[in-house]
Amino acid sequence: MAIATESLSDPIATLMRPSMRIESTASLAAAIELLRQQGLGILPVVKDQRVIGIFTDAGTLRAHVESADLNQPVEDFVETEFRHAKYFEPLSRGLAMMQEAGGGVLVVLDDQDRLAGLLTATDLFPRRTPRARPQTIGGMATPLGVYLTNTIVSAGPGPWALVLGGAVLGGLATAAHLIVVLLLVRFGAPLTQNAGDFIEAAGTLLLFLLGLRLIPMSGIHAAEHMVVHAIERGEDLVPEVVARMPRVHPRCGTNLAVGAFIFLTIDTIPWIASAEIRLIVAAVATFWLWRRLGGIAQYWVTTRPPTAKHIRLGIRSGEELLRKVASSRRSRSNFFLWIYNTGLLQVAAGATAVSTLYLLVMYLLGLQSYA
Repeated sequence: MAIATESLSDPIATLMRPSMRIESTASLAAAIELLRQQGLGILPVVKDQRVIGIFTDAGTLRAHVESADLNQPVEDFVETEFRHAKYFEPLSRGLAMMQEAGGGVLVVLDDQDRLAGLLTATDLFPRRTPRARPQTIGGMATPLGVYLTNTIVSAGPGPWALVLGGAVLGGLATAAHLIVVLLLVRFGAPLTQNAGDFIEAAGTLLLFLLGLRLIPMSGIHAAEHMVVHAIERGEDLVPEVVARMPRVHPRCGTNLAVGAFIFLTIDTIPWIASAEIRLIVAAVATFWLWRRLGGIAQYWVTTRPPTAKHIRLGIRSGEELLRKVASSRRSRSNFFLWIYNTGLLQVAAGATAVSTLYLLVMYLLGLQSYA
């Protein structure tokens, strides 16, 4: 948000900031320390209460090159030509002077050339209202929107939305398995049991991942990551900002799932006779690959570019979470609250319910497996 056009007629005093100053007789060492504290690369130098010049980073560099004595008076390194304006002059004049100089700091004086303050380009923009922001945020995608939590409070859809999300994932997995089983029954079982097991497992996984990419929850999942990125970076939760955020997040559960898959695949396939060596190789491979391959899986499988609606849902949950964090009296979460707020139990309940129903139907139909 830029400075309002009508405010350019306001006096510079309305936006200027206070400034340190130093007497011209002060030592170079004292001036360097104050310049460091000021943090703007400029320090007004006064004599008889009037500003006679400025001490800048250029002055410190000159003092260093000349191996100056730090006890010398700072007035030996003052720049007497500097940009300045009166506090009662309009902001438009201050802006014009900074534009002409390509930026920098404007020294603001009163009508007797005494220091009133400083004006920088950043002062021309409104200050953002500080907001309480959680250190770490987790979340999940649900069919009804983005669920967010800092393990102390939560925001977004309630627990039944998490249960529904688990049911969707469980239904997706069972549908993928059913399709593979029906295809194997229709076209005949492979020659060996091992081949059949592999086709059943691999086919189910591939269909599940394909379905995961296609369902709307993958867009909501991306919106969740993007909102979390925006909050963690201190950005405003507005659509144009959130839409620029990455949709891959290093703490996503996808990374853990990929890590578990890498470890179990390497450790359970008897491609190395020694179980101990397989375990070591599996552990090392998982350590080096789980985040890299997890990021790829997030980008291509578990998330997809969100729609404007998905981003709005994420922003709504993010704003709610920030409000709850600001008003919460809790500073720590206990174990049971942590478990509940993660949403894992609710998602597991939904997935288990669907899977149990599926296994029951498969048993009654005699389709427990392709055989």
